[in-house]
Amino acid sequence: MNKKKMGIMILSISVMIGMGVVTARAENTDPDNDDSQYAYGENVGYLNFEPGGNGGSGAEVTNSAVTGYVWGENIGWINLSPVSYGGVTNDGAGNLSGYAWGENVGWINFKPTGGGVTIGADGVFDGWAWGENIGWIHLKNAAIPYKVKTVWAQPTAVTLVSFDAESGNGKAILSWQTATEADNAGFNLYRVNTKNGNYKKINDTLVPAKGDAVSGASYNYIDTPGCGTFYYKLEDVDYYGVSTMHGPEKVRVKSGKNASRRTKKARR
Repeated sequence: MNKKKMGIMILSISVMIGMGVVTARAENTDPDNDDSQYAYGENVGYLNFEPGGNGGSGAEVTNSAVTGYVWGENIGWINLSPVSYGGVTNDGAGNLSGYAWGENVGWINFKPTGGGVTIGADGVFDGWAWGENIGWIHLKNAAIPYKVKTVWAQPTAVTLVSFDAESGNGKAILSWQTATEADNAGFNLYRVNTKNGNYKKINDTLVPAKGDAVSGASYNYIDTPGCGTFYYKLEDVDYYGVSTMHGPEKVRVKSGKNASRRTKKARR
C-alpha cells in the first residue's frame, strides 16, 4: 500500500472515530507486526483487518465471535459485529459463520455455500467469504502473499487431570484422567527405554475418546514391554489433526508382583 493511500486511510479512520462510528477495541490481529492483516476481495482489492494499528479498531477474535472493523481500500468500512444477523460468530474451534456488514457493499457471509472461513491452530485465517454485491473474499494466499493472523488460539482439545504409569505382574499399567475433551478424537501412547530416546507408538489404533467439551473420562491401557525401566508419553489428537503430547511418565517393570509407581499432576 503506497503512502498516499495509507494517509487517506488514516485520515478516514480519524474522521470515523470522531463521528463515533468506530470504537476502540481489544483487537488481536497481526500479533507479529509483519502485516498479517490483509484479505483480498476479487472485485474490491485488499481488506485490512487491523486498520487502526495495534490496539485500534480492528478485528478481535474470541471463543464465540469476531468483532470490530475491517477497512476496504475501495469500499470503506466493514462491521464484523452488526446488530442485525448477530455478526460473525466462532464455534470455539475456529469455524466461523454469520454475517458482516459493509456500509457500501451490503452483507458478507462467512459461511457461504461453496466457501467458509476457518482459523487454524496457528491463528491464521483461511478460506472464502462471500459478499452479496462484491463476490468472493479470500483470507489467505501464499503465492502473493497475504494473510490474516490472530493471537486467538483454538482451545486445547484435552484438559488432562493426571497421567500415571504403574508396574504390576510384569506389565506396565497406564492410566489417565481428563476433565474436558473438546473435539477430541482419541489418544496414542508412546514408549522408550531411555528418557531422551526415540519414542515409538505402542497402540495399533487410536484409543477412542469418551469425554466431551464439558466432561472428562478415565482411561486404562496395559502394555507388556518386558522387564526394565521405561518412559511413556500420552498424545491427545483432535478432529482437526492437532495433537498435544503429555509426559513422560517413568515406570520400572519387574517380574511377578513387584511394582513401582510414579504419579504426578498433569501439566500442559
